[in-house]
Parts: sequence; structure tokens; C-alpha cells
Amino acid sequence: MSADSLKLQQGFAVPNTLGLSSVAEWGCRFHSSAELQQLIQLCAKQRRKLTIVGQGSNVIAPPRISGCVGVPAVAGIELLSQSAGLVRVRAGAGENWHRFVLHCLGNGWHGLENLALIPGTVGAAPVQNIGAYGVELADRIESVEVVDERGRVRAVAAEDCGFGYRSSMFQANPELVICAVTLRLHQSSAVTTHYPDVDNWFRRRGIKEPGPRQVAEAVVAIRSAKLPDPARVPNAGSFFKNPLIEPVQAQLLQEQYPGLKTFAQDNSHRVKLSAAQLIDLAGCKQFNAGPVRCWSRQPLVLVNAGRGSYSQVMAFAARVQKRVSEQFSVQLEIEPTPLYSGG
Repeated sequence: MSADSLKLQQGFAVPNTLGLSSVAEWGCRFHSSAELQQLIQLCAKQRRKLTIVGQGSNVIAPPRISGCVGVPAVAGIELLSQSAGLVRVRAGAGENWHRFVLHCLGNGWHGLENLALIPGTVGAAPVQNIGAYGVELADRIESVEVVDERGRVRAVAAEDCGFGYRSSMFQANPELVICAVTLRLHQSSAVTTHYPDVDNWFRRRGIKEPGPRQVAEAVVAIRSAKLPDPARVPNAGSFFKNPLIEPVQAQLLQEQYPGLKTFAQDNSHRVKLSAAQLIDLAGCKQFNAGPVRCWSRQPLVLVNAGRGSYSQVMAFAARVQKRVSEQFSVQLEIEPTPLYSGG
């Protein structure tokens, strides 16, 4: 492959926070939609698969990846408009998500504070429809700017993104590469604090009407206490999605396990369970053989403390899934994306 302006590298190290050694045949960082268009055209011409990876905080990277890996480095945060207390903000896909949240707070643009400290980039956030502490990104998105497999730039409205629980249409359509995201935020001090962890945080401190910045500080403290820093302990955040089951099954499980937590889902007749609680009750935290294990303070997070391989991570995940399935008849779905090796 050759495209000097893209600075293509052979034997490109694939970024990932699980601490996995992974190398792509080719790779580069692109800084604009124009560079992405050039990369797409080059890969199509040479019939090489193009895989997009941000900071690698929500992927499981195999030892080798065929084709080319593209890493978005599209920067920039722009205030598009403000009216009647509402603001429209556009951010490049390469912006760090947490720094973007802090930037918005610093400018009085509110609505993302519950999503503070989530690792990854702005461009990766809609793919998974990140959510935490009672807020989902889908609630704040106006549109997503993408480049398709033919190199065409277009905006996808929020209602066309197929947002669901930790899901979006981008997962099934990886040929749509996100370059920027436009969000609708507000300038009021209204906040979301009904989630138990956040509510308890303020109750313990006697704070009855917290502001957006206080909510962000609480979320950062709560996440920091529960979750390991990927820079110090390799991990990909929550490794499994919270399962959704039928109410009848939930009732039967609660009869068997009286302390089992259930959460009603808006716009759905199904009930959400806590994957972390299921993993804990199944005794998976005691699985300690090998380099991969459950994080002691949050078993939903698998940590690769011993720098294990891709196959070791996947084998441990399968072991957890098997134990939970055998005990509760509930199937846990892996949240991070296992990248395709092509081999």
C-alpha cells in the first residue's frame, strides 16, 4: 500500500486497552474525512479489508489482523448554535470522550456529566451507545457524520441510528465510519441523579440539589472506586452486557435468589438484570488461574493483569458465560467487539 499523506505503516500496532499484542498488516491515523475517503479508496482498489479502531477501549484484538487498520484522529469541538437554553455541539471522532465531557461542562453545556470518565473516543461512543448512571448517549445525539464504503460523506439522524441498549446500527454496518458527532445539550442546571449509586453518593453528603459539575465529580469518584484504570491494569471496561430477560423468568429467579436486582426497561416488556451480580453469585470472582480474572471490586470487568493472549481472554470469558448459564439459565453477551483476524 502507498499513500504518503496518510503515513501508512506496515506492521501497525493495533491500539487496545486489554494489553493484547496485536499487529495489523497496514495501518494509519486519519485526520479528516478527506483522508478517510482516500484510505477507503486505497483499500478498495487493493481489495484490503479496512477495520476502524479508536483508542481500543471496547475491542478484543487478535495477534494479527489482515488488511488495514484505520485510527480516527479527527479533532475539533465546535459550537454550532445556541438558542432558548439549548446548544448544538459538533465534535471530531478522534477527540477523547472524557476530555470532551469536561470541555462541555467548562462551557456550561450540560447533559453528558453522567457519562464522565468512560474511556474511548467521541467517534466510538455512538457505536456502542455508551451509557451510565441513568443516561444513554442516544438521549443527547442529534446526528452522526459518516463516510460510507464509497467514500460519500453524509449525516445520519439520531432516529436512524438504530440505538438500543449498548447497540446501534453501526455495529452491523462497520462500513459506515464515523468522523464527527453532533449533540444537543442544555444550559440549565437540571441533572439526572436517580441512579442508586449517584443518589446514595449525594445522600451520604447531605447534598439535595447537586449541579452538573457535582454530578460529574460524583460519577468520576464512583467509577474510580469501582473500575481499574486501563493504563495501570489492562481491561476493556464492562466485558458483558446486562442481560434482558422475560418478566416470568425474572420472577422465578427472584424467588430462588431473593436479593437479585431487576430493573424495568423503558419501551420494553423485558427486565434487565445486573450481569455483575450474576457473575458474583456464580462465584466467578474465585476463578484465579491464569493471567485473566474478574476485577475484585467489579466482576463485570475482566482484567488482563498477567498480559494474557487473545485466546486466554476469550477462554476466560467463555468460562464465565458457561457458569452463569448453568446457574441462572441466562446468557451473557460479550460487550467489547472481537476484531476479525482474517486468518
